[in-house]
Amino acid sequence: MSFPPPQLLPDTIKEITFFNNLIQSVYSLWFESDKLNTLHESEALTTTDATIATLDQIELEENTTAHIHSTIVAVESGSGNRATYEIIGTFYRVLGPAVQQGVTTSLHSIESDGSWAVSYDVSANSARIRVTGAAASIDWRSSSRIMRLSN
Repeated sequence: MSFPPPQLLPDTIKEITFFNNLIQSVYSLWFESDKLNTLHESEALTTTDATIATLDQIELEENTTAHIHSTIVAVESGSGNRATYEIIGTFYRVLGPAVQQGVTTSLHSIESDGSWAVSYDVSANSARIRVTGAAASIDWRSSSRIMRLSN
């Protein structure tokens, strides 16, 4: 005995098509988009005084809003001084230079030397991680997770 192949009703076909398109959109958004969620690591930076220096720079494309979450590690050469920081900030760029919305939020700040500091600021089209060391050789590194959406 043989049975005829199942017949899909038009509403069932519409639902399957809808869910297939939805799954493809979610997959594309999370796995194929290089702009939604990226990881950015800085080059090493050595400071030798208490002057503010740029550790990293993250360019923002026009018509973009970005949430940046950075972890910074610093170690003074030849001493026991070290620090770790975790900061977040919101940035956007419409038709001009980058803008920081609000202030830098510090989630974590542990330092051997309380004169060291980290923060965000903006310059031209970029958000920057800024560091301040001391009169010593301090090595800095950062890793930032950036979530972006087009305006």
